[in-house]
Amino acid sequence: MTIQKIFDQSIQKLKSHQISSVQLDAEVLLSFAINKSKEHLYSHPEEKINFKQWFKFKKLINKRIKKWPVAYLIGYKEFYNLKFKVDPHVLIPRPETELLVDQALQIYKQLIISNQQLAISDIGTGSGCIIISIAKNLSSNSISKFYATDISKSALKIAKLNAQQHQVLNKINFYQGNLLEPLKNKKIDLLIANLPYLTQEEFKNVPREPQSALISQNQGLQHYQQLFSQIKQLNYQPQYILIEIGFNQAVNLKNIILHHLPQAKIKVFQDLSGKNRILQIS
Repeated sequence: MTIQKIFDQSIQKLKSHQISSVQLDAEVLLSFAINKSKEHLYSHPEEKINFKQWFKFKKLINKRIKKWPVAYLIGYKEFYNLKFKVDPHVLIPRPETELLVDQALQIYKQLIISNQQLAISDIGTGSGCIIISIAKNLSSNSISKFYATDISKSALKIAKLNAQQHQVLNKINFYQGNLLEPLKNKKIDLLIANLPYLTQEEFKNVPREPQSALISQNQGLQHYQQLFSQIKQLNYQPQYILIEIGFNQAVNLKNIILHHLPQAKIKVFQDLSGKNRILQIS
């Protein structure tokens, strides 16, 4: 069977099961199955693929129509121009989360002027995409400290593999524990968190990804309520805090933050679609 024929068949099959972005999904999965670039698919449409490749692709398409995310099927997701290993134990990195990295790097530039060493923490690190992207984008002579925590042992295993892949494993200290508990005696200058913030109802639109990485009780606010309660009890308050939020949570989260940190100054940043996405607290 030729590349063109199997490609056309897969698009029709995905369409018949109401899968979104059928063209892109078919491109990514077929490229992965035959170990060729997407450009190769279009420049060699009459090339025949062997049975092993066809069978592998068929299995991928069958999983995709059952709503398996493409990133889990191919085992990685690109984030901040880096490839990150992912599996069903970790949340798939989102493009909007790159804004957290952008803001963190901007804050780092401000803080490093008056500090020789900064401590940066990533709470609920998951795949490690945030802290690893920050560590990779700082100068090689940076002597800052990097901490990452997650309650899931399986998630930390993935994060460490990604840190090793991107050659920053020796820079980042990984800890297993609930939110800030492993770091309660550490001095942190910049605290970053992308915690679960979906309600049970919202989670229905995100099939196959781990509930523990996405769902939070109390209208999606429970994890951040706990985080800011922990921050209040720290011996050393972070100079800056960055969190990713649901688009409709800014007002409620501001109230939670000011309850625990009455002197906090809060800025809201929007993502590329114009939705409230990041809170910066100083």
